[in-house]
Amino acid sequence: MSTAPTQPHSATALSDEERISAMLAYLSGLVGYVVPIPLVTLVGPCAFYFIYRHESKYIAFHALQAIYMHLLALCVFVGLVLGTIFTLGIGYIIAKPLFTLLWFAVVITTIVMPVTEHQGPPH
Repeated sequence: MSTAPTQPHSATALSDEERISAMLAYLSGLVGYVVPIPLVTLVGPCAFYFIYRHESKYIAFHALQAIYMHLLALCVFVGLVLGTIFTLGIGYIIAKPLFTLLWFAVVITTIVMPVTEHQGPPH
């Protein structure tokens, strides 16, 4: 029975390669903001997860965190779009600032998470 990793390894047992790969798992999601194709933000973190899931629980853990973050952002985005559609466009007055806020929050989080992961002990 296969279970998803729940906690990464201790900070002392990590190699630089593991830390850099975990950092790249987060940053690979930024490609989706450069390439305007839906769900591209999930391709990089999913690739890291499926490549490293049996080799390093640490990398798999951080790749799953990146996947969950981008899935949450996708769900919020879809909710805002549906809210705009169901209110016949009136909801766009509220949704437009929230779209912008969501975009900034995801991009900033996608940059901050790998930096803090690479610098300090696992959180």
